[in-house]
Order: sequence, then C-alpha cells, then structure tokens
Amino acid sequence: MSTEAQNPTESDTPELSPSQYLAIEAILSGKRDRQVAELVGVTRQTVNEWRNKNPLFADELARRRHEMFAETHKRLQTLSEKAIDVLEANLDCDDPKAAIRAAELVLKFAAM
Repeated sequence: MSTEAQNPTESDTPELSPSQYLAIEAILSGKRDRQVAELVGVTRQTVNEWRNKNPLFADELARRRHEMFAETHKRLQTLSEKAIDVLEANLDCDDPKAAIRAAELVLKFAAM
C-alpha cells in the first residue's frame, strides 16, 4: 500500500464551499434561511440541509457562533467597567436625582 493511500492529502479533506462560508456569514448576521439562499444562489431547502445534515457546515457555524459570543462577552465586560465608573461618578454628583438613580442601580445589580 502506498503512503498516499494511508495519508490523505489536504485536497482529499472535505471543505466547505465559498457559498457555504458566505451562508455562514449571512446566518451570523441574522439573515433567515430564505435570505441566505437568495444571497448564495441556492434553495432554502439546501441551506436547511447544510444546517441540519452537513456536519462540517454545522461545526463551522457553531465554532463561529462561539467565537462571536466570546467577542461580545469581552466587549460587554469592558463596557460594564465603564458603566460602573459612570455610576460611581453619579453617586458623587451635585444632582440628587442622578445620585439616587445611580444608587438604585448599584443596589439593584449588587443584589443579583
């Protein structure tokens, strides 16, 4: 048996098509299957089959979703630090209404 038969080359490894990568991008941007299908030039049923019957497509979509959610989570953490700074500044401001509202928010989230 030859080495080639035992070790498949990269070209033997199944990959997603450019249309499938484009479909994943469209799905991640919030488009519905019908919109995705129109964008990539396939039927809605094809997009549905990619999602539900193509493990490579489903795995890549899940990986990209996870990546997107991780990025969003990081961004929210950064924004929450800034929001806390704003609340802290409002606790010490001269406007009693703003200070009371800031205090209410701090207490509300501290109780979570």
